[in-house]
Amino acid sequence: MKQYSRALLLADFDTEWYKKWSKLLKQTEKERGYFALKANKFWQNAVMAQILFKNEKLTPGSKGIGFGVGMERLPALFASHGVKITATDQDFQTCKSKQWDNEQLAHNVNSLNREKICKPQTFKENVSFKREDMRKLSKSVTNRSYDFLWSNCALGHLGSIDNSLEFIEKSLTCLKPGGIAVHTTEFNAISDSETLNNTDTVFFRPSDFLKLGLHLAKQGYDVSPLELRLFKTNEDLGYTLKPTLGNDQSKILFCGYLATQVVLIIRKPEQPPTATARVLKAISLRANYVQNLKHQYAFRNKTPIAALLKADRGARRTKAADTNITPLSQNIKITLKPGETKEVRVGYDNLSSSGLFNLYYTFKDTNPLALSTSTPIDRNSKFA
Repeated sequence: MKQYSRALLLADFDTEWYKKWSKLLKQTEKERGYFALKANKFWQNAVMAQILFKNEKLTPGSKGIGFGVGMERLPALFASHGVKITATDQDFQTCKSKQWDNEQLAHNVNSLNREKICKPQTFKENVSFKREDMRKLSKSVTNRSYDFLWSNCALGHLGSIDNSLEFIEKSLTCLKPGGIAVHTTEFNAISDSETLNNTDTVFFRPSDFLKLGLHLAKQGYDVSPLELRLFKTNEDLGYTLKPTLGNDQSKILFCGYLATQVVLIIRKPEQPPTATARVLKAISLRANYVQNLKHQYAFRNKTPIAALLKADRGARRTKAADTNITPLSQNIKITLKPGETKEVRVGYDNLSSSGLFNLYYTFKDTNPLALSTSTPIDRNSKFA
């Protein structure tokens, strides 16, 4: 696998590096059964491990820190390679953290090795756990003592794109010279203008990555080129309404957008780059941005639903006002007159261990609401 920031492609699931890490992470068909399909979450785990391995960070004595680790398996995997890990997550007692289901949050250090990926004694020696707010990092972690840092699909849940970009910059103070930061996050596959922002879930655009890259390049960081090639085969043009482990699509339809996953790589050089090198890096990033717009345009033209989604977002904004709806809210009130029928499209962020759900109806449905989920759950929602 080439060492650059890139988007998920379904062909990745057939590679040797993916199979290798899936076996070590116990996310193969043998351990996961039906849920071992081509799930985005499994790709995130494997691609992050591969990047750190190729950059020689998964070696005995290395130090790594993870942010928003939830119940993920990476701390145990890294510890099994002899790496000293600081695993962090937000405090589930705070109001902000209650936007997440507590089952998504790590309650203690032992919960991070529940799959027994790492030998218990090795895990005990190598992994520590602490509460850390990604929006306000403490001095105890921003001490330039880590060889690598990671966040696995946590960037998109900090309240806004600006909050996420601010965290990325601030977190780089955790790294030693020569250190590397690796992040996976959600990406808007069809637009560089309209996107999901200022909510509990955000979708990044090519322009957001350009803004980040130019800003960090001025400070001397080596921002890996981002290749947003969004399809390799016709399989990559598919999408799902069910962003759970039990799907085999690389794109997710949510709140009127098609989203996929990307991995971002940022390095802290051993020595600060020269002024000329920084200028050349900025030129390279701008050229990369233009190329990514072409990739996005090519994908949009190959995906008929893209045009429907653009029209749909405008219709949904109008109908939200007509029907007294608060999008992305637990309590959704829909007021209808006797005998009246309205078609309603609503984005809904559920508090569930499966992450995002869509309270969404397809374009040919006649019912006012349809629920797309593979896991029945008490949603505590009110419909009037």
